[in-house]
Amino acid sequence: ALINDRVRLTYGELRERVNRLAAGWIRLGIQKADTVLLQLPNWAEFVYSYFALQQIGAIPVLLISGYRQLEINHLCQLTEAKAWIVPDIYRNVDYGSFVGEIRRANPQLAHVVSVRAERANANFTARLEQLMEKELNSDDKQLIASRRPEPADIAHILPSGGTTGLPKAIPRTHNDYICNVEYL
Repeated sequence: ALINDRVRLTYGELRERVNRLAAGWIRLGIQKADTVLLQLPNWAEFVYSYFALQQIGAIPVLLISGYRQLEINHLCQLTEAKAWIVPDIYRNVDYGSFVGEIRRANPQLAHVVSVRAERANANFTARLEQLMEKELNSDDKQLIASRRPEPADIAHILPSGGTTGLPKAIPRTHNDYICNVEYL
């Protein structure tokens, strides 16, 4: 199902990691319809995060890795994001260096979740890898199932290109994609 530089997963293994992370989001306090900034490169953790958020009805706001403080702060305020999933460092960008600034400007941003962090940073509130550690139990599975989104719910929010200024937020529903698939 998934192969990258760190993992080679079957569909069953991928489902298990997604389910564990979905339960981790619930334990962290992410609710159905909460918006979560998702700013990860093409890593397995992006796949886990995206589908785990989908499972519990949370709304990923898909950010490109090139966004810096200005765009992140703007989209965080615009979408009233409750959490942000981000690498500590990716390529030459030290996201950890401006996490505190983003949090101060956005009091509703309760959690900043680091991915593949190799250093401690007090501005991060959780590590993605730790959210996935706990084994699932029947209560976790029931909680996940109870938050399943409806077809007319927002599936995710896409930023526009921002060529004439700051990016806009474009919500897309699950039905939007079903319509596209059936039409094509």
